[in-house]
Amino acid sequence: MQMSNNNSNVQQENKELKLEEKNKQNSGIAKPLMYTSLSVAGVAAISIIGKILYDKSKKDENLNDNIKSNKKIEEITGERIVDGIKLSVADQKWIRKNIFNPNQVYPLCWNNVSLLFLAGPEYRSKRFINNTISNNKIIKIIDYTDKILKDRNLVDCLSGNVNIDKNYRPIPDSEQELLSQYHHFLFTDVEKKYDSTTPLNLGIVDMYFRFAVLSDTLNYLKFIIGESIEYVLNGKYDDVKKNYSGKFGSTEVIADSYNVRKKGIKGLKSILVNFLRTELQSNKTENFVDFFGNNDINFLQEKGYYPTFVAIGDDRVDYKSTPHWMGAYIVYDENQNIKYFLWADGCKNGIKVISKEDALNKLKKYSQIVVKYSSKDVVEEFYTPEFLEAIGENINSSKV
Repeated sequence: MQMSNNNSNVQQENKELKLEEKNKQNSGIAKPLMYTSLSVAGVAAISIIGKILYDKSKKDENLNDNIKSNKKIEEITGERIVDGIKLSVADQKWIRKNIFNPNQVYPLCWNNVSLLFLAGPEYRSKRFINNTISNNKIIKIIDYTDKILKDRNLVDCLSGNVNIDKNYRPIPDSEQELLSQYHHFLFTDVEKKYDSTTPLNLGIVDMYFRFAVLSDTLNYLKFIIGESIEYVLNGKYDDVKKNYSGKFGSTEVIADSYNVRKKGIKGLKSILVNFLRTELQSNKTENFVDFFGNNDINFLQEKGYYPTFVAIGDDRVDYKSTPHWMGAYIVYDENQNIKYFLWADGCKNGIKVISKEDALNKLKKYSQIVVKYSSKDVVEEFYTPEFLEAIGENINSSKV
């Protein structure tokens, strides 16, 4: 009976992957997320194709049963090996409390990653967001993700996915529907309005570096980021705007946050860097490979910021026709060293646990990577399982 269930899951996964690839091949768009505009005819074609595909998947979206897999949550009895990675009791509790994998509904991979980003434990805690904007759709989405994770009947995220209510998916005010492939992520266009405010106004984003192309300007990019952080930490917003806001080569700096301006929180809590590799601008792709392969992803560590979430744009490895987007959380040990990545891809069944070395080697292959850097105190409290274990926190259950 177990073998039958496994075969069924494998067949379903293969079916979805084939549908995803087939749909993308039929879209006739090579790289819709890498450009800032499309022709009217192209947008119309996407909308028609998206409508057909949406109708086919609508039944899955409206399922009352929010569990894709029959794999039940099991009691913790000790360490657990997943994908070759040893998970401690603390790891398992943390994963159960904080992680789920949104089920793929074409063409909403970009939206899945936005949802995962908003489900970050620091945002669900309401510690660093402007929750006085109680009617804001982004806050409602954060509350929705928290409700998902507090469901005691939730499927084990390491072996199953969760269907998402379309009414709680992130859609900026300027958009009317969820059918189009052509969208920016919540955190790669921070000027998008959500109920007349932005992620910057909400404090979800404190500082943002847009379109940072890794080429000969890499050292200059690091200099800009480092200097901008120092200005903001010292309360010199005007200096950031005077010296670094706007475009500098391939980098644009945006710094204006509710956390720092209104709430008086000392320092920045979240910094986003959009690493975009484009051979059209530079053939120095080896710099991109070296940056992630050699662990330079931690280049802000000396400033007190560590990567905690990664959005991955894949247009060359797993999906050849159009970009596909995935998200990954980064988990730390008590010494602020990366333990492993939790890789979420709605086309695959369950979260994948990947070692630091293997994850960095995967990252260097992709074309666009957006990294969220969190302050040290956020990392310690929200991305370090041993912290929860040390303070005796549990999730109201001994299950994972």
